[in-house]
Amino acid sequence: MTSMRNPPLERVVGREAVVESLEALTPCELVVALLRAEGMSDGEIGECLGIGRVAVRQRMVRARGRIGRKVPGVARMVEGRRRS
Repeated sequence: MTSMRNPPLERVVGREAVVESLEALTPCELVVALLRAEGMSDGEIGECLGIGRVAVRQRMVRARGRIGRKVPGVARMVEGRRRS
């Protein structure tokens, strides 16, 4: 039996998974994750938020962990490009 695919439905389900995973983040983790996903470096994020690079990295680690537990496979979507 051939499985019929519904790309628009798959996209909606995928978006819902992303939204659900982002809702699991604390506000601090969410801001860092969104800025990273936009392509900002750890230094740029830290400067923008008034925190150090280590704090940025710690928040990203926690955010990836929460997202990964909520919806496996989605954590990479918010990772963006890691730059120092």
